[in-house]
Amino acid sequence: FGESCIFLNVTMRVEALSNTVTLRHEFIKQLHKRYREEGIVIPFPTRSLRMQSEDLVPVRRGPSS
Repeated sequence: FGESCIFLNVTMRVEALSNTVTLRHEFIKQLHKRYREEGIVIPFPTRSLRMQSEDLVPVRRGPSS
C-alpha cells in the first residue's frame, strides 16, 4: 500500500504487441468499475502542519493602491 494508491503487479499476455495499450486501458477501466461497485475509495494524502509562533515570519505589505 502507498499513501494514495495500491501498488499492483499484473502480468497480462497479448497476441500482438499492438494490443498492449488497449488491454491495459480496458484492465484499468474494469478495475475502477469494480472498486466503485465495492465502495473502495483511495483518498489523496493530507498533511497537517503545526508551526510554533517563533517559526512564523512576519509578512510586509506594500502601500495600498
